[in-house]
Amino acid sequence: MRYRLEMQEQFNTTLSAKQAFNYIVDFSRIHQWDHTISDAKKVGDDDIGLGTQFDITFSMGGRKTPINYQITKYEPSHSAVLTGVSDRFTAIDTIKINKNEQGCKVSWQAEINFSGLTALLMPLLARKVRAVGAKTIRDLNKKLDQLSDSDSSA
Repeated sequence: MRYRLEMQEQFNTTLSAKQAFNYIVDFSRIHQWDHTISDAKKVGDDDIGLGTQFDITFSMGGRKTPINYQITKYEPSHSAVLTGVSDRFTAIDTIKINKNEQGCKVSWQAEINFSGLTALLMPLLARKVRAVGAKTIRDLNKKLDQLSDSDSSA
C-alpha cells in the first residue's frame, strides 16, 4: 500500500535570495530550524550543488529514521529539488526563491510518498504531519529573519 501527502507553504523574508537559497539547500543545517531532525551531515567534501547528498536523522515519537537526501535539481539562488529516501517514505522537497522588494519570497512544496505500514497509518496521521510541516516552515522563516537581523547589525 502507498499513501501520498502533499504540503505547500510560502513566506517572505528580508534575507537576500542568494543568502536564503544557500542557507536552505545546505541540509547539513536543517536541524537548526527543523525540530524533527536530530542529526544532519553533508556527504563528501565537494561544494553544494547538483548531486550533493546529506544524511539526515528524522526523529518523531521516540523513533529515529535515517534519510538520505540528494539535490536532484539545482538552479543557484532560484530553485532546488531535494529528494529524500528512507525505508518508510520518499520525500521530494521543491524550494523556489523569488526576489522581492523586502528580500525574497520562499515557496516550499513537499511531496511525501509513504509505503508499508506507515502508508496504512497516514490517513489517521496526515493532519498532524501537515501541522508539523507548517511549524517547520514557520521556524525556517524565523531562522532566516534572525540571519537577516544579524547581517544588518554586523
